[in-house]
Amino acid sequence: MLLDWFVREGGFFVSWWLLATLAGLVAFPLCYRMLGGLPDRGYTLARSIGILLVAFVFWFGASLGIFTNSTGNMVLAALIVGAIGVLAYSTMPERLSLREYWRENKPVIIASEVLFAVLLLGFMVVRALYPDTWTTEKPMDLMFISSIMRSPTFPPLDGWMAGYGISYYHFGYVMAAMLSKLSNVSSTIGFSMTLSLWFAMTGVNAFGVVYNLIRSRSQNAEHPEHVLQNRRALIAFALLGTVFVIFLSNFQFPLVEVPWQAGAGNADYYNYWAAQERLDDSPKLDATSVISDPNTWDYWWFFRASRVLQDFPLSGQELPSWYAQPIDEFPAFSFLLGDSHPHVLALPFGIMALGLALNVLLARRNPSLYDLLFYGITIGAFVFLNTWDILAYFGAFLGADTLRRLFKNENGRLSWEDIIGLIGDVVVFLAITAVSYGLFLYSFRSQAGGITYNLMFPTYFPQFFLMFGPFLLILSGFLAVMSWRGRLRMNWRWGFGAVGISVAIIAVV
Repeated sequence: MLLDWFVREGGFFVSWWLLATLAGLVAFPLCYRMLGGLPDRGYTLARSIGILLVAFVFWFGASLGIFTNSTGNMVLAALIVGAIGVLAYSTMPERLSLREYWRENKPVIIASEVLFAVLLLGFMVVRALYPDTWTTEKPMDLMFISSIMRSPTFPPLDGWMAGYGISYYHFGYVMAAMLSKLSNVSSTIGFSMTLSLWFAMTGVNAFGVVYNLIRSRSQNAEHPEHVLQNRRALIAFALLGTVFVIFLSNFQFPLVEVPWQAGAGNADYYNYWAAQERLDDSPKLDATSVISDPNTWDYWWFFRASRVLQDFPLSGQELPSWYAQPIDEFPAFSFLLGDSHPHVLALPFGIMALGLALNVLLARRNPSLYDLLFYGITIGAFVFLNTWDILAYFGAFLGADTLRRLFKNENGRLSWEDIIGLIGDVVVFLAITAVSYGLFLYSFRSQAGGITYNLMFPTYFPQFFLMFGPFLLILSGFLAVMSWRGRLRMNWRWGFGAVGISVAIIAVV
């Protein structure tokens, strides 16, 4: 069955794998120059960076009227990115030979390529078995992709608002439409292929960030030669990053859903978790339901895993029925649900941004104007990808730059020169972001009216544990091991103080 499917539709896998790989190759010379702080020089992030930069050049040129919305101009945008990368690489004062680079990075290159192909093909199978484009927000997502593919000029027109341009953060849809046109597929096929490619890129980026993090620490150890001797362990731990990011769920399924479907527990148990639609001591099962077969469970039972957190007013008053409760999706749920929404389309680039922040930390030098131009376009893209995400990823960039300066000083303090340097980096970064994406910001109109604080709805801790329990347990174990290993050098007063403050913050919010 799968072989028959691949014979019919395997061309989609080949074309999208090839397009993403070519984008990575086009961007790699630039990554090699700009991401020197990462042990792999950005190889594992290159596909995401390449697609983002090519889409940016194409969108920017089309928005200025320089390009038309055609595949020829998309190829031209890729050539421009490639030319900039070759120029950046050729002007490097010192260049590592390709043979030496291959010798040092062969394991991560091979592992990342195999991982990318497996994830891409694997999720294509998922979408082939479940090609839904008609539920939840998928019709709107499909409309945006179709509209961008058909718009003769940019900004693209909104298919549901005749005569009006898209007033939404739609950079992810631009990338999806660009790849769909280049592969010559319809928007419906492009919809599923976008989800498959984004799933693969998210997994590979997580693999790359963890790999670079561990290897960079090993290189700074007393015996860096052990890095080459423990490559299998390094790759294995990097693969855990992929598992944690794109496969790990929360605790709603084992602690709430399975007991509820089994008819176990009582009303007090489900009330303790305050689980939505599960406040009962027995499930609504019919005679054909089987606890070991989720196919017999109630329709879309997995949806509850994305509705764990709720707002509980401090006043104790019951919220009205029309009140919109929080949505707490996670990558595994979002990809399975299949909405090509901005929060999903931004996922691989969010992991990419963490990798760029890691490069800032490891580069051990002040960012140059060219560095800030690169970061302003790549990290600044979140104002166009999923607007409010810019706060988190700009914070990661700023935090990495701050930590780098603290490590350099070795006294735990920032000098006035550091503070002035940080302010300068922030100003230049924001200016580049504003110029790069000003054409979008100028016409963007949001339903949100601003930013405000939330003091009325604290998080109920059992629900907090359901949502973040897996990582709380993992991080607690990690901190316990690291504290024991460094117990002789540990500042226990500071450590207990930090734990106390963290617990107090969790209790308050």
